[in-house]
Amino acid sequence: MSTLLLADKERNKRVNKVEKLHQKAIYLSKKIDKAQWKQVVFGNDSEKLREWQKEEASINTKIANVRADMLKKIQNPLELFPAVQVAWHAAKFGLLHLLQAHVRTPGALEYREVSSQTTVLHVAAYFGNLDCVQFLAQANADVNATNSHGSTPLHCAAEQHHAEVVAFLLSLPQVDPYLRNTAGLLPTHIVRKGASLLGDKYGRFAKCSRALDARCAVIHGWLFESRRDTLLNRLVLENVGLKAHSWHQRYVYVLRTNTASTELEFVAYETTAPSACPAVPLWVAVYHMGDPITSPIPKRNLSNKPHTFSFDGLQTFPAVGAAHIHTKTTFEFAALSEEGFSTWMQFFEHAFIDASVMALPATTRPSTAQTDRPLSSSLARLSRAPSAPVEEQVDQLFSSTTVTQQVPYEELFPSTTVVLPVAKTLTVVPPSPTATSFTPSAPDLTASLLIATAAPAAPHANECVVCFDNPKEGVCVPCGHHAVCMTCAGRLLNQPSKTCPVCRGDVREIIRMYRC
Repeated sequence: MSTLLLADKERNKRVNKVEKLHQKAIYLSKKIDKAQWKQVVFGNDSEKLREWQKEEASINTKIANVRADMLKKIQNPLELFPAVQVAWHAAKFGLLHLLQAHVRTPGALEYREVSSQTTVLHVAAYFGNLDCVQFLAQANADVNATNSHGSTPLHCAAEQHHAEVVAFLLSLPQVDPYLRNTAGLLPTHIVRKGASLLGDKYGRFAKCSRALDARCAVIHGWLFESRRDTLLNRLVLENVGLKAHSWHQRYVYVLRTNTASTELEFVAYETTAPSACPAVPLWVAVYHMGDPITSPIPKRNLSNKPHTFSFDGLQTFPAVGAAHIHTKTTFEFAALSEEGFSTWMQFFEHAFIDASVMALPATTRPSTAQTDRPLSSSLARLSRAPSAPVEEQVDQLFSSTTVTQQVPYEELFPSTTVVLPVAKTLTVVPPSPTATSFTPSAPDLTASLLIATAAPAAPHANECVVCFDNPKEGVCVPCGHHAVCMTCAGRLLNQPSKTCPVCRGDVREIIRMYRC
């Protein structure tokens, strides 16, 4: 027997009370963000770590009590909401048991709120109710449904930086992370925009960004980037007719923007470790598969490196000027080792092949494995070797005065993602084990674009013995070796094992030495 709705006045009064309790639960959930962040900060302090773990448990208890009060206020949900809307409101308020009881109501999963066209999964993701999102996914809710703004549940969770919900949705193979909203934004764009405008005090946007990067990555690893617009070049060297490379170490992700598009995003982060990439990158550039590359890049008077390459890309972040103009820019890089350089070249070669295949009419396009198999053989090894802990990666970085010879290939390209191998993600079509090899109609990329030149000059005696880019500034105490720049000094001091890169003696501190 159906229950009649209460009169509008009484119903609105009870709904408002539930809404106030819901706002209280949202406020408490933000305190959980702080408690979890504090646990990361005090990870090496067992006493403070336990304090913040207890604080998180206490907050979770308070949220559970608030939701119990919400259920008491609701009493009979059919008195407050039409039967088809009960599941939607239960997902909004995070009332899992109420959601489970009413989700089988005919039309409940398909119901959309009138003004926003949000589904029950949209509202659960927007308010970060992970248990409700998990239940709805198991109940076969449409995970790629769009609301009036073209946003999917993944967009909604990313906008509100609910990292756990984002990670769960991305773990579902049926979730499409390449759907754009009506503003043309991908979920990863939503995260960058939110972190840029609102900041990322507790690292929630960064967690969302790392999950999205892992799902959409084609290849990723350490690279040196040469910046032309440094003050040293613009104000000093160019005035005396000299040109120099200014190298900066970046962690670079190459992300797909669509499974059927040749457009890729190069995303550069300034970070001490891949697991510590921030939400806001240094820059983002669009590269189209098949566009030419140059290797090696032209030499300059100072600070040349081996294993270099460059390409022209459209910088989309940060936008230039008040009009937010996207500018075509040449990006110059150097790999940290010969093997790393070889892998990046193979990536560009197979991107060139894939672009050639995608340009063919569908009726003349080769079978799937003809383009997929070369990619598998050259790049799938990126995901095979287990990644070492971050501390081991940085210790390896400082283990020798010649970074390009000592850093292992696995450390340059750690397999932190579960969505690789690349062969399953870069090409448009899946492999076929019976297909024959495919010869592209376009000329070989390496034959047409790679130009051999002489080896670069040896490092200068006054250069940092770790990066060979910046001048020596820091003196290790107590051994007294004047060996590193202050950038590398900061990285060295952040490691549990602090040793001099010259004598391997223990380092208590590194002080800056000024030359008069």
